[in-house]
Amino acid sequence: MRTDSNTRGHHQWFYFSVKNKKTGTFKFNIMNFTKSNSLYQQGMRVAVCSKKKTELAKRGELPFAFAGWHRGGDNISYNVSRLSHESNNKSRILYYRLTAGSSKKVFYALSFEYTFEYCDDVVYFAYAVPYTYSRLLEFLGKLKEECCEKSNIFYKEEVLCRTLSGINVPILTITCLLYTSPSPRDGLLSRMPSSACKKKKKKK
Repeated sequence: MRTDSNTRGHHQWFYFSVKNKKTGTFKFNIMNFTKSNSLYQQGMRVAVCSKKKTELAKRGELPFAFAGWHRGGDNISYNVSRLSHESNNKSRILYYRLTAGSSKKVFYALSFEYTFEYCDDVVYFAYAVPYTYSRLLEFLGKLKEECCEKSNIFYKEEVLCRTLSGINVPILTITCLLYTSPSPRDGLLSRMPSSACKKKKKKK
């Protein structure tokens, strides 16, 4: 693993996909963890998402629990790695095998097995269930659609800033639209959002 973004050298998060050509059980070794203790040592399993299982579950051919992300993997272990590494002056990472009594920095490795049940399947593995940018955009699209269907909802989406990788960070403004009151006496209330109107009415 490479260093986690915006950290001083921590290695904890992983998220990758594998496309298999045949079924079978395969072992994965993920290197460069820096924490000496992990929830994997206490029984936590890897977050897994099989594309084919999700499609079958949505069609009702598998239990719905297989749709999307779930915890999986077998024979999970988290131990000291026999490999360590350091960077040279050319910003290259050099790997070497640790020897007994070595004073070099110690890293840890996660090992687990996963059984691919379908050929040509795409399976995603992650430390925890990821909330992807695509999922965020999908949610914002549905939210905007729902708000636009209601005449009393004001919805505005703007760009607050951009991440280091250039991705837009949205900021939303969602509130009740102003409404008109049939009574001239309530002219002040007609220019206020509904939440403010409720507070004013309580004072009557």
